[in-house]
Parts: sequence; C-alpha cells; structure tokens
Amino acid sequence: MLIFHTGDNHYSTKTLEYVDKAMHFAIDKAIEAKVEAFVMAGDTFDSSIAAHDPAYHACMRAISRMLDHAPVIAIYGTGSHDRAGVMEPISHMRGRHPIWVSDRPQQVGLFGNRWHDLAEAPPTEGMRLLVSAFPGMNIAELHANNPAALQSEYTDSILQGWLPSVREARFRGVPTVLALHGTIQGAVSEGNHAFVSQDREFSPRQLLDAENSATMAAHIHKAQDWSEQGRRVAYCGSITKLVYGFKGAWGALIWDVRADGADFSRIETPTRDLVEIDFNGPPDMIELARRLQTCRGASLRIRWSVDEEFSKQVDQEGIREILTAAGVAEFKLEGRINPVQRQRAAGISQAASTETKLRRWAEITGSNADPLVERLRALEATA
Repeated sequence: MLIFHTGDNHYSTKTLEYVDKAMHFAIDKAIEAKVEAFVMAGDTFDSSIAAHDPAYHACMRAISRMLDHAPVIAIYGTGSHDRAGVMEPISHMRGRHPIWVSDRPQQVGLFGNRWHDLAEAPPTEGMRLLVSAFPGMNIAELHANNPAALQSEYTDSILQGWLPSVREARFRGVPTVLALHGTIQGAVSEGNHAFVSQDREFSPRQLLDAENSATMAAHIHKAQDWSEQGRRVAYCGSITKLVYGFKGAWGALIWDVRADGADFSRIETPTRDLVEIDFNGPPDMIELARRLQTCRGASLRIRWSVDEEFSKQVDQEGIREILTAAGVAEFKLEGRINPVQRQRAAGISQAASTETKLRRWAEITGSNADPLVERLRALEATA
C-alpha cells in the first residue's frame, strides 16, 4: 500500500503562508502518486488556535483534499502544540473517504473504506491496513496517570500488547504501520544537536521490535531513519523549514508498505529562503549592503556580538533601513552584549610603586608579569 506520511505541520497565523504552500505541494505529489492512505503524525498546529482562525480553516481545506482522495488517520502531537480538543472538529469532517483521529494509544484497522477500532469488535475479514497509533504524551502527564509506572515499561507494555495483532496482520499479508509522535533516542534536531525532550521517548530497538513494517514518526523536524530486516522507522521532517539554522532534510514521505517490509521516497517541499549573517563585533554596514544584494524576498536573521563599551556603535535603525531597501521579506535582529568583567585586586592601592601594583594585578588575574614589567621600566626610563 502506498501511504503519505506528514507531521510537524505547525499551522498558525505566523506560519500560514509558507506552511500551507508546502502542504498543498506535498498533497499534489501524493495524489499524483495515487497513495491509498494519509497518515498525519502530530503537531498539526503550532499552538493554541481558535476555530475561526484562518490557519485552522486552511488546515481543514488541506485535510479535505486528502479525504477526497483516500482515507486519513491523524494523531495528536505534543500537548503544547496540538492542544486538548483541537482535533475534535476535524474528526467530524466528511469526504469521499473517512478520517480517524487518535488522542490515545490504540490500534485501528482500515476495512474496505472504513476505520474500525480493533478494541471494539471490528469485522473479522477484509482488513487492508493496520495502524497502531501512539499520540504524544508528556512525561509529567504519564506519571500523573500512573505514578508507579516507568516510562520505558509503559511504552513496552503497549507495544508488546499490540504485537499479536501486528503478527497476525502480517501473516495475513496486511501492511502494518506504527504512527507515533515522540522522541526517538539518538535522533538529532534540525540544528544537528542531540534532542532532549520532556515528552515520551522511544528507543530504536523498541520500535523495530514492535515488528511493524513502517514506523511513521513526527516531533523532531529533521528527517532521519533507522532500519532492520526490511522494517523501517523514519521521521518525515517538518513540512517546511520553520526555524533559522535548519540543517538536513524536510518535507513529507511516500511509503510503499508491505506485510514484510517498507521503503519510502521523499517529497522535498517549497521552503523560505532563510539567510543568516553573523558579525563578530558591530555589523559592518558596507559588508551587510553587499550581502543583501542577493537577498530580495528572503527571510533574514542578523546576529552580532559586541563588548559592552562598543554597544552604542550598533546602528539598529540604520540596519532596518538597509534591510527594507533591499526588499527582504522579513528579518530578525539579534545582538549579544558581552558584559565587561572586572576583578578587584585586594591591596593594590596600598602598593608602594607602580611595578608592585602591576605584579599584584598579574598575580590576581593569572597573567605573566615579567614582559609587562619590562615594558613598564622602559616607559619609566623615557619619561
């Protein structure tokens, strides 16, 4: 079965223009490929959002396009992004095909053109696809619900509890998918940093041992994957570049999922031109103007780092005027002021001579006094 996999869409007023463009581009590619199902792996929204928000309506229009083509299953992401209840209206959407929204761990089967919860006596024959849904859950929430449970034990108990259904489906030739939102240990962020999360963590070993042909993950915005014996685990990456300093792949995936394994191809979606210009010291206005010659329409971040006594040399208003004249789409100015560190040298004021004071200062600051004393004596000799 060909399945479209997206996640970390982060629809919001702020991101709407470039997220929606990337989303529809990916959906176009999915329809061209004739996918047979859509998986949305969480963080559909960026933060709290109202039903009348244009970004909410835009997201529903994108989902409506999916529903006109194939069945859709969507899971909740991180609680700070997909707030409680935000997906409820979406679960009632209607199209040529059905949608299923999971806000808790559960197994769902696609029978013909209908989704069924496997815990509620679904049909015994005709399952086309088995999806084990594992939405996001905060660790604090997990311990509040079950204080005695260790996170790894809780995760293992669910995955191992699903294993008989997964094995039976594979035996019958049915493709199996684990759709999850969370942190996979060893994954790195879009800035190439080790990712530490307050949300549920999974190990690659846990996920591969769950024996699903495909594990379709979201939460980390950089696309990356693991594999073993034909089974594959992959982050699709955010639908477009959402932050400066993004390194690696993004977009969406089209999976070819079989009972005995899976493969995928990547859809690289349109993204903003995110340009970073850094100055070690006050921004050089001539150099900045030169760099901006190729930045029309780009999103720009300018950073600088100056010592405290030179902070007034930064002409932020002048920088804004240059950026506006250059036609950049948007910009961020980030200045770092380095405080001057002063260390008192006890007793230095009572020293009898300048040389003694200099040696006392060198002792306090860990400096080599000899070359300084030599220069001091030379100055005193010519005074």
